[in-house]
Amino acid sequence: MKNSMKMAIPMAAALALGVAGQAQAADFWDTFAANATTVGTTSTVNTTLNSADVIVSWNDANSNGLFDAGETVIGALDIFNRRGTLTLQSPAGLNRAQLETWAEANANAILSALFPAGISEITGATDDAMMASATASRNLFRKAGGLRKSAGKGKGTTAQNKGESPEQEDEKNQEVRAEVEYLDLKVAGNSGKAYSMIMGYSHESDSGLELSLSVPYRYSTMKDDVEAKSHFVGLDLSVKYPLKKWDKSEWSLGGDLFGSAYYLKTTTIENAGNLKYGGGAFTSVNTDLGFGTLGVGVDYKIAKSYLPSSMTGDNIFLDKAIEYVNNLDPVHTISYGFNFGVPLANDTAAVNLEVIRASFISGDVPDGQKNRTTVGLSGAYFPSDTFEINLGVRSDFELEDVDSIGVMLGVVHKF
Repeated sequence: MKNSMKMAIPMAAALALGVAGQAQAADFWDTFAANATTVGTTSTVNTTLNSADVIVSWNDANSNGLFDAGETVIGALDIFNRRGTLTLQSPAGLNRAQLETWAEANANAILSALFPAGISEITGATDDAMMASATASRNLFRKAGGLRKSAGKGKGTTAQNKGESPEQEDEKNQEVRAEVEYLDLKVAGNSGKAYSMIMGYSHESDSGLELSLSVPYRYSTMKDDVEAKSHFVGLDLSVKYPLKKWDKSEWSLGGDLFGSAYYLKTTTIENAGNLKYGGGAFTSVNTDLGFGTLGVGVDYKIAKSYLPSSMTGDNIFLDKAIEYVNNLDPVHTISYGFNFGVPLANDTAAVNLEVIRASFISGDVPDGQKNRTTVGLSGAYFPSDTFEINLGVRSDFELEDVDSIGVMLGVVHKF
């Protein structure tokens, strides 16, 4: 059972995320010991971070909240995983020097208990989910209505329906888009908010080859023990080509390269962050059903987290943390789903339902974090042949200890 006095350890973020641009702590203890509570001659560090707990008390002879020379741990330092199971325990009665030796010798086990998948999105628990969903949705599905050509009908069809010449529509082969979202989330019982934006551009050649660029950004805050705030920015470059067209259907194949940066700041950590990079491939089939459109697709990605060795300093434990993160296995993500859309009001509006399920395959991803389902419902309005306004809601499901619901507003301009 978890100790009722649990208190989060800022050490965990500094260790698993890596520290950049701040003075390195002198040792393991200085990396995590903060905000100790003292009662008489007993002090305790006892907090929760990323649903994992580290609890330790010591004989504080001078009641100053510091683990001084000559003082010893009462019992042992306990580490509980996110499921509340005691996964690691130090020997009993260690002094500070002995605790440092134990921590360095067990660095991988400590980090694995706290961050089994490496860099956890402590504040923006859906940052990577946002990027994956945004790019997968953009690459896989052509939504109902919209400014894009209906599959299999050839250039000029949409323009003719709206009284425009095919030549005029053919010129509109570029698109810019922007989307903002407000997200209300709860991570392991802590409430938070996130504000995100996605900017994008795409160009389609006469052959149907489409090149796209997406740049997602998110700022997140959490009402947790360490008042965590984070910034996330990504970059995704993709290419897509229609392999086969039928009368009312189209089969496309594509691939993408992506990278992202994550920056974290808390009341106890000056600066922390990580990089992630990877690539993937996707395929989709979009069909005009007459009363609506249906798109189904599959997307595969492989991603690797990375911490530069330049972050190392005179803290041996942080050096080991960087090695741990860089030695984690890549994460393979398989996403699959559908979009069903219905045009309304003589094609001046539309509604779309989208469901994407992602499975994360890696020996380091813990149970409860292996699957995520994103469900979105949106409405679109087309005030002109070249402009689109979208309003919708999205929510993520299946991720253990993570609940979220977001409201998004987007615009698209074709030229």
